[in-house]
Amino acid sequence: MVLAVIFLPVLSSIVAAPKVEAEAAKTVAPLHQRIDQTVAAGNFIPVAQQAGDAEFVRRIYLDLTGSIPSVEETRNFLADADAKKRLKLVDSLLGSRAFTRHMATTFDVWFMERRAAKHVKDLEFRNYLIDSFAKNKPYDQLVHEILAADGTEERIRPAARFYLDRDAEPNLLTRDVGRIFFGRDLQCAQCHDHPNITDYLQREYYGIYAFFNRTYLFQPDKKKPALLAEKAEGEATYKSVFTEVAASSLPALPKSKDKLVVDPKFKPGEEWKVKPNKKDKKVQPVPKYSRRQQIAKLVVDGKSDTFNRNIANRLWAHMMGQGLVEPFDFHHASNPPSNPKLMTLLAEGIVGEDYDVKSFLREIALSESYQRSFEMSSALVVEAEKVRPRLEELKAEDKKSNAAMMVSAEGFEESRKIWEEQKIDLDKKETELTKISKKRDDAVAVIKKSEVAVVGAVSKLKQPQQLSVVLDAAASKNAEVLKLLPEDKEFAAASAVVKKKADKVRAEVAKLKADKVTKEKALAALQVTQKKAVADAAKLQKEFDAEQKKVDQLKLTLDKTLAVYENDKSSWKHAQQVFGDASELVSYADVIKESKTALKKSVDLKAALAVVQSDSDNKNKLAADLARAASGVEGATAQLKGDTELVSMLVELKKKQLAAQSQADAVKKAFNAKGIEFVSADKLAKEIEEKRDVIYISLTERLTRTSAVGSFKALTPEQLCQSIVTASGEKERSVALGNTDFDKKLVVQAAARKKAVEEKAKAAEAAKIAAANKTAKVVKPDEKKETKKKAEAAKKKLPVKERVEADRAQYVEDYVDRRLSSAVKKFIQLFGGQAGEAQGDFFATADQALFLANDGLVKSWLNPSGGNLTDRLSKIENPEELVTEIYLSVLNREPDSQEMKELKAYMAARAGQKSEAVQELAWSLMSSVEFRFKH
Repeated sequence: MVLAVIFLPVLSSIVAAPKVEAEAAKTVAPLHQRIDQTVAAGNFIPVAQQAGDAEFVRRIYLDLTGSIPSVEETRNFLADADAKKRLKLVDSLLGSRAFTRHMATTFDVWFMERRAAKHVKDLEFRNYLIDSFAKNKPYDQLVHEILAADGTEERIRPAARFYLDRDAEPNLLTRDVGRIFFGRDLQCAQCHDHPNITDYLQREYYGIYAFFNRTYLFQPDKKKPALLAEKAEGEATYKSVFTEVAASSLPALPKSKDKLVVDPKFKPGEEWKVKPNKKDKKVQPVPKYSRRQQIAKLVVDGKSDTFNRNIANRLWAHMMGQGLVEPFDFHHASNPPSNPKLMTLLAEGIVGEDYDVKSFLREIALSESYQRSFEMSSALVVEAEKVRPRLEELKAEDKKSNAAMMVSAEGFEESRKIWEEQKIDLDKKETELTKISKKRDDAVAVIKKSEVAVVGAVSKLKQPQQLSVVLDAAASKNAEVLKLLPEDKEFAAASAVVKKKADKVRAEVAKLKADKVTKEKALAALQVTQKKAVADAAKLQKEFDAEQKKVDQLKLTLDKTLAVYENDKSSWKHAQQVFGDASELVSYADVIKESKTALKKSVDLKAALAVVQSDSDNKNKLAADLARAASGVEGATAQLKGDTELVSMLVELKKKQLAAQSQADAVKKAFNAKGIEFVSADKLAKEIEEKRDVIYISLTERLTRTSAVGSFKALTPEQLCQSIVTASGEKERSVALGNTDFDKKLVVQAAARKKAVEEKAKAAEAAKIAAANKTAKVVKPDEKKETKKKAEAAKKKLPVKERVEADRAQYVEDYVDRRLSSAVKKFIQLFGGQAGEAQGDFFATADQALFLANDGLVKSWLNPSGGNLTDRLSKIENPEELVTEIYLSVLNREPDSQEMKELKAYMAARAGQKSEAVQELAWSLMSSVEFRFKH
């Protein structure tokens, strides 16, 4: 396979990146070209070369359809000589039904994270997503529908699953909306500012929480579908468990605290469209103003950078196997994007594409960055030497960025400390103000009562006073008359009555006057108290307002210092990443040199050891030969006693034997020493080789993150299942069964149509007779039936063949989905992550291996039948053709020479068990790492 050339990102302040001049800026290049320009900018090592056609076709099918291509699709693409075949394939797949369904599956997993269905069936939600992607609904519109849904509108009720199947629990919604739509996992900020992530603040958590704290699940009748209801009031108040700072928050999107969503004011009692009904609990309350609706409105204005960056990063991760920010729901200053400029470009790009997911994915697919090989260059050492001279400069930039970050961190912490202290003082003053204000309000209330009492006293006094004046005047006149008529007893008696009445009323008036004076004195005293209370409250309010301004100003300062800190932290992390990448590459080059040196020493020692071994063997053989010769002469000497010549020969032979044995022992000693040296050198070589492998893996991860090479990403459970189904031929079999079933239904429908035509003809004849007899009745058409007829009529405008084929395609897809649904569920159960959590982490278990090896489902797909993979393979006589066919079917590539040699030998060894052999071979390839991963 083609080997790639790597690259390494550096800061623009260190390496002069290619600039887009004014001339080039006049015409905006397509997004995929700008992606490649941005990836290349600031890099001084060539990027990896283009992936081969086999690598590309497998990758693009998995990313855009959720399955590997069929063997026919693979073969056709590899044989196509058109220079634009990749472009044509991308556009073809984007226009396919398979793309629509794969996107629905992908977004279903993103939005619901494999939660069990409670209030909305998962199939209903998936069909809603399928319909949305079939219509190419913009992402912001899709999210608006989901966040605005309350379950009442039947047409988009499935959209409410996001809320309903989380039981509308405000804290769960806060966390999941923050993660899934804005890429910020604020769970730890619920009770306090995040202890490890400085820019995850408690107030940001409650800014999101404020959108949902009035929302609740509404299902008074368990037999009827659950809905969402909302209160007309309720504030998002909070207090850190670590500090005394208490606060409340209006709704606000993440990272937009300066854009609080302010509630409108309603007069008491006028805040409802539909008021809560205490007598009828089944009435769904509906406020005039919904906070929850506001977040749905805000996501479609294109102004939320966190919203835009999140979906751009997720779609990039979907295609590239890794997000610029990883994990992709953990955006923060300590986890900056691997390429900040590219992240900005993609966020602006998704808005520029009007949130068109299909168009955005097309641009990524057409980029050279996406089509890059996943294999790194064999010339890493050469490339490392280009980097080595830059190491000190990169290290200095890392330190400089770190120092700047430390200063801004201190500034932020100091601002936060001052703000918190001032806020605590303000809270205390607010408590004091509340007490004083209560005294003032109590005094006002008492004054009002006293004033009412004085007014009442005055009112009571008015009539008796008037009566007293009249009676006094009457009594005075009566006294004058009595002087003239002293003898008139009757008049005297009447005058006495009037005088008595006048005295009584006068006494009552005096009493009422005294009461009035008492009440007026009491009122005057209360007015003094009230005046003091009002003055005290006014004075404290003035102090509180002044302190509130200070706190608000300190908060602005805090936000500014936080922004500076976040920027400096992100810059430092990026500089650290660049220096780390460069250091890793240089370290790899160094360890390669070490490895070569150690390996050479090991090989040289082994060769020297072989020479010594040979010398030792020769000397041992010579000593043995001399010993045997001496033994023979010694025997002859014993027989020929007194033969001095033989004795002399024996002495000489023994001397030579001893010398030879001494030399053999010396060589053996040297051999042992060399052996120890070799073992040590060989061990060191292996240790360095292991070290090299560790650095290589780390370097691969680094360069994958920076888009230097294609990623190596585990298939999702759905992708794995669909790919095995495709490779084994089970999908083709299911499609064939679906077509057969559809054809049967066509026959039934044709018979039904024929019967309907006959009945229509009879009805027409009957209508003629009725009209002739003037007995026809005018019948009002049924609206629903008329609408349905219109829809059917519109459908019938299509040519019959096209209409039937469209129906067939839809029917067969649904049929295949139903037939394989239980298999997909099995794969999700074994290969999927924990429900309710972000999916995507790779993990391997014994259950997975046992399932693939032994489960009857997979085995049934590999049993030769009906023209499936193993059935086709069993009929191929030519071993090379057989091996090529299975590789194209399963791995979407042709085997290399070594693989061809080994598999031909394997098939030859199993010549008498061909059927079993091809099944085992198919299983082994489908269980391989190459098949399990996208690359």
